[in-house]
Amino acid sequence: MLVHKAQMQIPPDQSFIDPSIHFAISFAQNLGVAVDRLNGLRGVFTSALTQLMDCNREGESDSPILLDVFEEDGRLVIELINRGVPIFTQGSTLSRLQEASQQMDRLSIENLGASGQRLVIEMNLGSMATQRSVEKLGLPEKTNGFDEQNIELCELICGQEKKLTELFYFVYGYNYINEAIYYPEKIRAMWESGKLISIAAALPDGRLAGHVGLMKSNENPLVYEPCFGIVHPGIKSHGLFSRLFGRAMDKLHQLPMDYCVFDCVTNLDFSQRLVSRAGACDLALFVGSQGSQTQAKLSRLGIGSDPHVSDRYSILYSIITGSLNPFGKQIHLPESLGEMLGFLLMPFGMTWNPTPRINSLPREGHYKTSFQPRQNAVLFDLMKPGRRALASILDEWKELLRNGYRYGAVELSVQEPGLDHVYDLLAEQGFFVAGFIPYHLSRSLGVRFQSMGPTHIDFDEIKVFSKTAKKLHGVVERDYQRNHLL
Repeated sequence: MLVHKAQMQIPPDQSFIDPSIHFAISFAQNLGVAVDRLNGLRGVFTSALTQLMDCNREGESDSPILLDVFEEDGRLVIELINRGVPIFTQGSTLSRLQEASQQMDRLSIENLGASGQRLVIEMNLGSMATQRSVEKLGLPEKTNGFDEQNIELCELICGQEKKLTELFYFVYGYNYINEAIYYPEKIRAMWESGKLISIAAALPDGRLAGHVGLMKSNENPLVYEPCFGIVHPGIKSHGLFSRLFGRAMDKLHQLPMDYCVFDCVTNLDFSQRLVSRAGACDLALFVGSQGSQTQAKLSRLGIGSDPHVSDRYSILYSIITGSLNPFGKQIHLPESLGEMLGFLLMPFGMTWNPTPRINSLPREGHYKTSFQPRQNAVLFDLMKPGRRALASILDEWKELLRNGYRYGAVELSVQEPGLDHVYDLLAEQGFFVAGFIPYHLSRSLGVRFQSMGPTHIDFDEIKVFSKTAKKLHGVVERDYQRNHLL
């Protein structure tokens, strides 16, 4: 969660060192950093900025240095972006900075290529950050004594949309993945159209402490999806989210629907337990599909620890059915995929049969590309499989990898011909199975294949709850190990 942020450009001139130090230290003082730690921070920042100025002076650079100071996830972060003489070429500079950084929690220098270098100084703020967030919402400091009788669960109506936006800002800053939450007018429009149903936890003064929404994602078939699930970190260990989710599921089962889709982050299995108890069937595991910067940190919310090895978050994709056999009773799959994924069909009362031996892949085909730049992710919708379309997808994915993308997925309907050939060609290029998806949220199932760019993923840090999900976890990990390109 981003709470405070300040930014300035520093001309590469020694006379601007003292004003810049005052700027950064004043920011830290405003966060309540203790005097002894302020002195340590002053020393490190002074050394870092002085070294940058010296490098730029020797190289006669006139490019300003960009200074960002902000609080994020309980840490004070100072970033210096250098577009002048590369600091990493100065060996003595690095040793002096490392010596000065002993009192900080992190000091790093990152090569940004044509954008220069980023020098980062970090200091953990501990309980100070959580306390400010609690004070902003006006919750009691000691939440263990919080009287839950003062919280009312209710359905939000027009006129309360700004309160929902405020709640998400207090928890996520401006980093929440769905930007619609920051537009009260969009929330109101969704309520008025019946697209969004909001179940909220309201404080006595009308402010919100939590929320779970139900979004209508498709009309035919009628599909819903839980969304905007949140509880303010000032309220912990009281079961408030469980109560909100339970109320939302009660509302869901009162609605006419064909199915409801769920995507749960796998850095913990708490939400998966709730979804499983509600009758969900697991379908797919999207490995490394989410950037960590768009997720509220567990440590910040006080509900656990975040992954230490994995750079990105994974998603477990599940479904609750509301009608009988929404995807039919039987599908055809290549034996390689049927043997791996057929167990996922059993909870739906479905079976699979092998596709015919003669099941060639057409020559042309076409696809659609959807970008998710905030996630450094891309989805290729292979609407009509074909050799030329697949070759284009693989070329496009290679180019996106060179431009910083870290997750790529290919989806296609199981009803399309040549599925076995699609899997073979993708597997040769490092793609591995994720599982099934409702293709275009229709009555037809599809298959997702996925690939990751240079990133660290520890499968042991992917937490799943149900027996089906654990079996799927093993299947996906083995296929990843078999196909992954080192």
